[in-house]
Amino acid sequence: MLLNETGKWTFSRVAKGYDAVRPLYPKKLIATYIQETQLAPSDRLLEIGCGTGQLTRALAPMGFALQAIDIGAELLHLAQSHCRTYPNVSFTLTSFEDLPIPDLPFDAVVCATAFHWLDPKIRLKKSAALLRRGGTLAMIKNVSKHREQIAALRYELDDIYARVIPVEINQQYISLDSKGSSLEQEFADTPYFRAVRTFSWRHTHRLSTPQYIRLLDTFSFQHNLPEPVKQQLFQEVAVVVDAHGGFIDLPYEAVLQLATKK
Repeated sequence: MLLNETGKWTFSRVAKGYDAVRPLYPKKLIATYIQETQLAPSDRLLEIGCGTGQLTRALAPMGFALQAIDIGAELLHLAQSHCRTYPNVSFTLTSFEDLPIPDLPFDAVVCATAFHWLDPKIRLKKSAALLRRGGTLAMIKNVSKHREQIAALRYELDDIYARVIPVEINQQYISLDSKGSSLEQEFADTPYFRAVRTFSWRHTHRLSTPQYIRLLDTFSFQHNLPEPVKQQLFQEVAVVVDAHGGFIDLPYEAVLQLATKK
């Protein structure tokens, strides 16, 4: 992801690609989330940064009163299309930072692959303010484990990135793992939540060469590269993936983190 937080505005520009090729979350993760939080169908949930509904579409059939928010109008449009048969789900175009605190607090707040984009100065305090006492904040993410790919393929892809992307541009990149390590300390220091409980599952997302290039363009770092650099990067990556059979298996770790409001 971009070190520059303006990267969060990328996703509405690539909403259709995001919807088509980003991985969903494992069913075991969804089941564990419901079991560990003991949510009932009558509960009120807030989903922050719903994107095109990768998580929303899994929660919608469960009957919760689910309010989903995002800053991207195109993202919300696609999320609504996935949930059009569920009147219990509503969508609001707003940022987490601008969302008013409701008179009736939520029973649960969930944020999937977006918590790292929220303002770190207020995200825990405001999440707590949105929740009832004993309510649960859930953070979900699909963490790329690309280092576990076939060695020859990974070596060739790494070589392309090293050659094509100038050093000064590469310095604008930060990994999701790096953002996650700072989050651990943030929770250790907060007076608002109890200790975080973490669960994880491994899964693989297989894409064809064109799908993989489309996926790369949904990431804030790659999408915002200077156009000549991006085009060369994508062309060379496509050649390498084609040479390895025209498909790429992307290993992921799906992570669920739960924290209860004190």
